[in-house]
Amino acid sequence: MTKNQNKPFQIMGIINVTPDSFSDGGDYFLAEHAVQKAKEMVQQGADWIDLGAESSRPGSTPVSAKEEWQRLEPVLSSLKKALPQLRISVDTYKPDIMIHAAKHGASMINCIKGVTDLDTLTKILNINKNISYLAMHMHDTPQTMQDQPLDGDSTEFLEQFCKKSKTKLLEAGFTKEQIWLDPGIGFGKSDRLNHACLKWASRTSNKQIVLGISRKSYIGRLFNIEEARKRDDVSNAIEYAMAISNDQIKMIRTHRVEVIARLRALSA
Repeated sequence: MTKNQNKPFQIMGIINVTPDSFSDGGDYFLAEHAVQKAKEMVQQGADWIDLGAESSRPGSTPVSAKEEWQRLEPVLSSLKKALPQLRISVDTYKPDIMIHAAKHGASMINCIKGVTDLDTLTKILNINKNISYLAMHMHDTPQTMQDQPLDGDSTEFLEQFCKKSKTKLLEAGFTKEQIWLDPGIGFGKSDRLNHACLKWASRTSNKQIVLGISRKSYIGRLFNIEEARKRDDVSNAIEYAMAISNDQIKMIRTHRVEVIARLRALSA
C-alpha cells in the first residue's frame, strides 16, 4: 500500500518565494524562512510543497528566468537536503525553469499556462521519468487576465482544455497517473464563471483534479473579506466540501495546511 492510498485527497502547501505575491509576498523570500515554513506544513500534514518564485496575482510584473531561478534554487536545494523524501512542486511556466527544477529534484511541474512545448516535456521526462505535470487553465496572462475576464456559466472550455492537455502530455510520455489538471479558479474568470468552474470540478469525469481556491479574491468578494489571510476559514471549508463531493478531486492547493489536514483525517 502506498502512503496516499488511505487518503481521500492529497494536500499541497503553497509557499511563494516572492516579494509581491498577493497573500504572503515577502514572508518566505529568504530561503531559511521558506524552508522553515515547508517543514511546518509537512508536520501539519502536507503531502506536497509547491514553490513559486514569480507572482501570478492579477497585474503582477513578470520576472526573467534568471531572477526566478535565483529566487527558487536556494530554497529548492535546501529543502531537498533537509527533507530528501519531500515531494516538491515547482510553479513555473518557463521551460528553462522546468528543466532546472527537474534536475534539482522537483517531483512536479505546476504550469499556470497549461502545457508547455513537447521538447521541454521530453527533456524533463528524460531527467526524471516519474515527474508529474499539473496543467492549469488561465485566460490571457496574469497582467491582463482580469481586464476582460471570461464570463458566463458554460464550462465546455474546461473540457476542451483537459482533453488537449492530456493528449499532449500522453504524447510526450507522461502516464495518466502523472497528469494533474486545475480549472484555474480566479485566473481570468468572472465570479459567476468561477462558481461554474467549482460546479464543474465537482461533476467532471476527468481524473486527478487539483483545486486551488485558497485566499482567492473571489472568496473575498463573495464573503466580504478584504484581507487575504482572513479568508482561510472559508477557503478550508470550501476546499473540504469540494474534495469530498467527487472522487476526481484528488489534491487541494492551500496556504493553510493544518485545518484542511484535520478535516481530511475525519474522512480517511
